Amino acid sequence: TSAITISGKTNVKISSVTGAVLTSNRGFSATSGGMFYIASSDVTFTGLGFASGTANDDGGCLFVTGSTVEVEDVDFTACSAGSGSNNYGGGMFLASSSTATVSG
Repeated sequence: TSAITISGKTNVKISSVTGAVLTSNRGFSATSGGMFYIASSDVTFTGLGFASGTANDDGGCLFVTGSTVEVEDVDFTACSAGSGSNNYGGGMFLASSSTATVSG
């Protein structure tokens, strides 16, 4: 099992009208992006929860590089990124010219 990679995609929409929570069992080790690794893509998450995502370095739940991400009515719970002083983004980490819109 590993993180889900979305790469080179446009207009990707992942949503729930019932407030579904995506939960990691932490049974694997991800360097960056404990649940989703998003590269060179345009992705929208709506009405979801992310729980227990863990990355060894950055982006406990979402690692975003060279991409545009929208998160609308999204909750991040118990997401963590590394334990060192150079580890960032428990919920979401933006790298390399990425942008995020957060609402709700």
